[in-house]
Amino acid sequence: MPLATLALAGLAELTMAGAVEAEATVMASASTSQRDQQVSKLCLATVSAAFQAARKALPPGLGTFACSCFLDEVNQGAGLDVAQTTCRQRTMAHYSL
Repeated sequence: MPLATLALAGLAELTMAGAVEAEATVMASASTSQRDQQVSKLCLATVSAAFQAARKALPPGLGTFACSCFLDEVNQGAGLDVAQTTCRQRTMAHYSL
């Protein structure tokens, strides 16, 4: 699997397999700040796990960059799939993947 595809595989997982469970967890949050922290934590863990599964080193800052982008996009009203696509492109460009 090319590193460019792998780079944001975690965001794909966030928007597919665990989406219902993740949404329930996030919606149970008491505040926007807590919700944002939960989404960021889940996103970072998922991106990290994707790199570990591929036995690739996670480039420094990539997870934070990708997940901050994803969170910003969702908070601005983008759908999960749109946020994923947008942030995948931005991250790949930023990290020259």
